[in-house]
Amino acid sequence: MIFQLPIQEQIILMEDLEEKLETLQMMQIAETGFTEWNDEEEDIYDA
Repeated sequence: MIFQLPIQEQIILMEDLEEKLETLQMMQIAETGFTEWNDEEEDIYDA
């Protein structure tokens, strides 16, 4: 189905997918910086 699209639309689709994947990768990398927030000892402040 994708290959039935005109070449220019395929290029745009690929660019959009690349951008989304880059964002996802950056979010996954950033997530590692918040692991200390999952510390059960810190839950005493949630009261």
